[in-house]
Amino acid sequence: MAKLSARSCETAKPDPNSKDRLLGDGDGLFLRIRPNVTKTWTVEFTFQSRRRKFVIGTYDAAGATGQSISAWLAHGRLSLAQARAIAGHRKADRHAGHDPVAELEARLAKNRAEEEAAR
Repeated sequence: MAKLSARSCETAKPDPNSKDRLLGDGDGLFLRIRPNVTKTWTVEFTFQSRRRKFVIGTYDAAGATGQSISAWLAHGRLSLAQARAIAGHRKADRHAGHDPVAELEARLAKNRAEEEAAR
């Protein structure tokens, strides 16, 4: 599978048959182009024989500000290089025995509970 380039991400067009189009980059990273031309980064992987897929952000050629993965994820708009770094980090997490989707869901549930308690 060929790696994506910044140019191919920028010029990618949606599928003419009104379906999502996936462009793969490796390490389970895909650029998904929706029929309405929205471009999102998705990471797909298998963890404990279970197929998982999650969106890490939207495509933005300029990318997010900040120097850490958590800052990039909070911003939500990722460049190709930032999306590759996140996909590689998630791959390392999986090899260490961590499920990044379950950890993300637990963190979001904790944040929601804290917000409810603050109200």
